[in-house]
Amino acid sequence: MIIYAVNIHTGGGKVLLDELLINEPLGKITALFHDNRYVVPDVAKNKFYCYNTPPRLFSRMMAEFKLLRHLKLHGDQFVLFFGNMPPVFISPPQSALYLQNCFLLPNVRVETDSLKTLLRLLVEKWLLKWRIHHVSEIWVQTNWMAEGLSSFKNLQVKKRPFLPSLPPPSYHDKQYDFITVTSLAKHKNLKQLIEALQIIENHSNRKLSVLIVLDNTNSLAENEFSHFSNIKVTLLTNVQRSDLLDLYQKSRCSIITSKAESFSLPIYESLHFKLRVICPALGYISEIQDRVISYNPNSAQDLAEKMLAEVSNFS
Repeated sequence: MIIYAVNIHTGGGKVLLDELLINEPLGKITALFHDNRYVVPDVAKNKFYCYNTPPRLFSRMMAEFKLLRHLKLHGDQFVLFFGNMPPVFISPPQSALYLQNCFLLPNVRVETDSLKTLLRLLVEKWLLKWRIHHVSEIWVQTNWMAEGLSSFKNLQVKKRPFLPSLPPPSYHDKQYDFITVTSLAKHKNLKQLIEALQIIENHSNRKLSVLIVLDNTNSLAENEFSHFSNIKVTLLTNVQRSDLLDLYQKSRCSIITSKAESFSLPIYESLHFKLRVICPALGYISEIQDRVISYNPNSAQDLAEKMLAEVSNFS
């Protein structure tokens, strides 16, 4: 199998790509085409051919022809396009697109405050629709994602989820009542959690500790929560993955507020570490709704009530 991932180097995509290369859950890998900002894990180096590509549009276009040349030199092999975009110029006879961005689905509205991101997603939506039949299969992680592709005719869709390797849960003293692993992206809807915290502050005297783990962008400041007298909010940014897994185990309950997710690693990571999970009653949790506590996605009040109900169960 050849992995073509020229537009992944950070976030959840990087975590899954690391797992794919290290443990090969989807099959034996013979070559990797990747963004030159992505660091190939040490244990995966020298296992297969590696071709790196600068993060520029022209370079990524030329990478397809490098892939075509590789196939001619080494024989036709199965190609997994692990980066949301089907090939623009070529159609390998055996190939699949591992679709990880739910905002490329026809029925999902793009949520962003960034004009640049909006334009990029609209272009990618168009490219997906235009070139989706350049691959023979689409692989997704959930039934909800598969249903979102139902408008594409004669398309073979397979559910092929996998999780990154996680250590077994171990006992940790609980330092945080609630943890959320999120970002400031509009669709992550962090503002709803902040509204719920204000409601709890106004209606409960219970002392709470809340941990907000953000990605590498943080325009929030802890002093924005300084008016809270009963709730201590801790903000962390650029947390190493090993530290993040430790933070899960130091927390009692995980909060998810995102409006749409293709998979939502924080949910599955939280469940693995035996945390209770509160998340909105939306399509992406339909397969695990019996394992989580759901709230009305349009109501910060309902989220606050679910959080207070969980607090009553804390020892």
